[in-house]
Amino acid sequence: TCATGLPVSLTIRTAPSRNSGSNRRLLSPTTQPSLWFRSPRYEGKRNTVSESDDFVGLGGDSLGLVHLAGRVQERLGASVPVRALAADPTFANLVRRVLEASKATASGPVLLRQGERTLPVCFVPALTGGPMAYLPIADQLDGWTCYGFAPPRPGPRRPRTVAEYAEHYRGELAAVADRPYVLAGWSMGAIVAHELAHRAERSPALLFCIDGHPAWQRATALSPAHLAAVLPQLRAWAWAARGHALERRSRPPGNQGEARAAVAGLLALLRYRARPLEVPTVILRANLSSRGRHRLQRRLAGLYPEGVDVLGMEGGHWGLLTEAGATRIAALLGAAVLEQRVQEKNR
Repeated sequence: TCATGLPVSLTIRTAPSRNSGSNRRLLSPTTQPSLWFRSPRYEGKRNTVSESDDFVGLGGDSLGLVHLAGRVQERLGASVPVRALAADPTFANLVRRVLEASKATASGPVLLRQGERTLPVCFVPALTGGPMAYLPIADQLDGWTCYGFAPPRPGPRRPRTVAEYAEHYRGELAAVADRPYVLAGWSMGAIVAHELAHRAERSPALLFCIDGHPAWQRATALSPAHLAAVLPQLRAWAWAARGHALERRSRPPGNQGEARAAVAGLLALLRYRARPLEVPTVILRANLSSRGRHRLQRRLAGLYPEGVDVLGMEGGHWGLLTEAGATRIAALLGAAVLEQRVQEKNR
């Protein structure tokens, strides 16, 4: 099963590009498919699928298609439209779309949605899920141009500190941030976005943090609230990194390699000590009372001298992956940008 507990997962084999100057990986153009997905129905029967096999018919759903597209993006650097997969969720369409997308470059920001507004939204990946995790939110942002940054590939040069993660994304941000923009991140992505805002040549008009934020005046490892959130994940993912299976209810990562990368990211988070950022900031927090949000807002005032608002987020930490949660987050983001623009005009 896949990392989210859905009955369908993706396995990919790739051939290296003939272009030695590129790290892009392409599908091998052979008659035997080099990309396939498995489900419990295939176990013990066969190790390939037919072109007519249907993702939804095998038990997948719309959320599963988001994760499927995310895995393709992470493993191949190929951006496959989820809408195209939803319209035709067959294996043949998946292969066709990946082959088409693999002709494009594998590096750089992923365009999640094209809109006419002049203020783009740039999403920084969390530990898992890649840029496609933000697609449900982008789908709700009518008129907005939304980009998702591609996470670093596994390997010895993978970032080991939050600063190194931010440096990795700085080039992607520069490619789209030639005008005012919103910088957003979920979970650890919010913390990396904080550091990235420091390092960007042009500061964002707004920092939008989705159920994640840095500790203030201490490293994360010394923050009881952050430790309570990080340690259970670190324990489970360290177990997966040793090759043990995660429980069905566990969230990504879905394999040993991804688990190792996630553990490295959590360790980087524990060592991070944030600096004050002079950018207007909105933080969404799940499972926090009104009193708790007010207390957190007062505590973070020194970290965000330009102003910080802490708002409630429904649906728990993984709420952005649901339609209701994504709709609510998109509405809060739009309202926050509008309020910030009004304040700028009144200055």
